[in-house]
Amino acid sequence: MKLILIRHGQSQYNVLRKINHSPHIKVSLTLQGEQEAKQAKQELENETWECMFVSELYRTQQTGAMINEGRSSPIIIDARINEYVNGYEGGSYDEYSSKTYLPEYAPHQGESYLEFQERLRSFLKELFEKEYETVNIITHFSVIKAIYLLLFPQSEPPQPKTGEIFHIELDKDSQPF
Repeated sequence: MKLILIRHGQSQYNVLRKINHSPHIKVSLTLQGEQEAKQAKQELENETWECMFVSELYRTQQTGAMINEGRSSPIIIDARINEYVNGYEGGSYDEYSSKTYLPEYAPHQGESYLEFQERLRSFLKELFEKEYETVNIITHFSVIKAIYLLLFPQSEPPQPKTGEIFHIELDKDSQPF
């Protein structure tokens, strides 16, 4: 199976260095984010995929719609690839990143990192069970890093930039879940 992982284009909150994990708060792409989505579409013009998954957050749906324009593959919204719910909705990224949390710590109205990994594991397991050849996944910084760590636990995960594309080839016979 081939995974095409793409971090959404730059959003308004990326510019403000604010955190958004609630799908109820509509955070849009900036003009730069739209350009990044168009660039990704161009880079993927010779690629095919059976379906595209996006999170419930608006910026991934905007990015996905732009990349998938003119294609017949369905776009599926899946909450399991939403951003990590760290309890800092609307807060400063700098403030959050300056703290250290244990993996089992769940903030008020948030989830622990272990719970976050479990929902991603569930998503990946379902992809394997459905035996897709290629899927396109438009998601978030922390989701891409966590997927890498789930699939390649001994590796150093990427630090995905907005609009950045990652290709992962997985052997169908060696399901990691």
